[in-house]
Amino acid sequence: EFIAGKKIDEVVIMGHSFFGVDKPYYEKVLISRFGNCRWTFYCHIEKDEVNAQKFIDNYGLNGEIVRW
Repeated sequence: EFIAGKKIDEVVIMGHSFFGVDKPYYEKVLISRFGNCRWTFYCHIEKDEVNAQKFIDNYGLNGEIVRW
C-alpha cells in the first residue's frame, strides 16, 4: 500500500537476496509494478553480483550493478 499511486522511476536494491524466500515478493510486488523502471543493485561480493545479473537477465530488467 505504501507504494500505491507513487511515481517511481527507479528501484534500488541494497543487500537483499534475489531468489529463495524473497523471490515471491519481487515477482508479485516489485516486478509486477516496476518492471519497466531502472533497477540498481548494490552488492558487496562477487557472488551477489552474479546473482544480481541472473536476476536482471531472468526478468529482462533495465539493471545496473554497483559494487560497494
